Amino acid sequence: MCFWEKVLANSHSMSILTTCEKSNYPTPGSHGIAGDLGQFNFLTGSIDNYKVVLYGKNKTPESLIAFIHCFNGATNPLTCEFYAEGGTLPENRYAGCRVGLAYPWSRFDAVLDVLRNEKPIYYGYIFSTKVGYISTQAEPVGEEESS
Repeated sequence: MCFWEKVLANSHSMSILTTCEKSNYPTPGSHGIAGDLGQFNFLTGSIDNYKVVLYGKNKTPESLIAFIHCFNGATNPLTCEFYAEGGTLPENRYAGCRVGLAYPWSRFDAVLDVLRNEKPIYYGYIFSTKVGYISTQAEPVGEEESS
């Protein structure tokens, strides 16, 4: 985010990447600029269906409000967890052959929109940084969604 804001909004050159890395990543070279942090362990896969679970009165641990369980066939490799605003989010994690991504409640509609309206959908998780995501594949510029 630091890099894109500086390059796109403020017309900095690519060299700003080093400055952004130093200000946002405590381990030198962890963002791929330099250094060797060992093997880059990465997990990725596709999502073909999902299930939403919305809790009633907020009596769950850590202010958990909702889940979106994402499936590939009968396997549940990804769960998106949504927590009440203002609290500290748990870390993303990989346990029991499942990626768990933690989001604030304000991101629920955006995640659900991607799952409802895009195809194909993929997920990824980087073990060394605990960064995880859901994504689409590359789409043509100006493509409108069909009705």
